[in-house]
This record gives sequence, C-alpha cells and structure tokens, in this order.
Amino acid sequence: MLYDASTWYLSVVPAAVATGVGLAGGMRLEGVRSSIGGAIRTRSDLEAVRRAIELNMALALAYIGLWIASIAVLLWAVKSGLTPIPGAAGHFLVLGLLTLPCGLWNKAVEKRFRAMPVEGSDPSLAATFARWLEEWKKRPLGLSDPDARPGAGA
Repeated sequence: MLYDASTWYLSVVPAAVATGVGLAGGMRLEGVRSSIGGAIRTRSDLEAVRRAIELNMALALAYIGLWIASIAVLLWAVKSGLTPIPGAAGHFLVLGLLTLPCGLWNKAVEKRFRAMPVEGSDPSLAATFARWLEEWKKRPLGLSDPDARPGAGA
C-alpha cells in the first residue's frame, strides 16, 4: 500500500506547516517589493530589503528543519510499525506534492525580488544590495552590515 490514509497526519500536517512557512517568506518579500515601489531608492528601502532577506533566510532554515523532522518522523513511524515502508514513501510523496506549488511560487517571488533595480543616487545602495544578494546565496543566516566595505571581513 503506497499511502495509508489512516495516518494522513504524517504528511498533511507537515505539508500545511511547510506551506505556511513558504507563504510567509514569499509574502514578506513581495510585500516589501511592493511597499518600496519595486525599486531601492533610499537607505530606508535598503533596510526594509535587509529585514525581508533575513526573514527569508531564517524561514528557509526552518523549512529545511521541517523536512528533516518529517523524514525522522516517517522513519520512526516505520520502525514503530505505524506504517510500512511503502506507506512512508507515499507520505513523503504526498508531502512533496503538497508543498511543490508553494515552493515554485516562492522561487518566482524570490527571482523578482533579486531583480529589483537600485534607482537611488547613492552608489553604495547598489553595492550593498549586490553584496547581500551574494550573501543570500552563500550564507545560511544573516547579512553583513550595510556600511561594511566589500572584503573587509564581513
């Protein structure tokens, strides 16, 4: 049996939580992009962008942790006899299928956010935003100080 409906909570509950985490991050990015008019013009715009990126980074770690916990729970469910291995595989498949649309939407939102233009007259705005975009790819959590110079230990 690929999916045991009597243990639906093993995939549906984590999928609901993961979808909520994904929506929270994406909606925050989209909300900031809209609130600053789709472009970075001032230091306060840059600070709003920073907070949105840092929240997104934290939620990404929570999302990964949720998947790890879900796998651990499914392994426990198999070991305890709650569900057979094919049933756990079915739950894992359902979890993936239920979270896929939110993940795809979130990637599209993130792509638009990363492509935001910097229209401010201060050249450090563009440099800081570019540095943060690189850090977003590489760091698990936290961005460097907006006033830090590139390569200065950040």
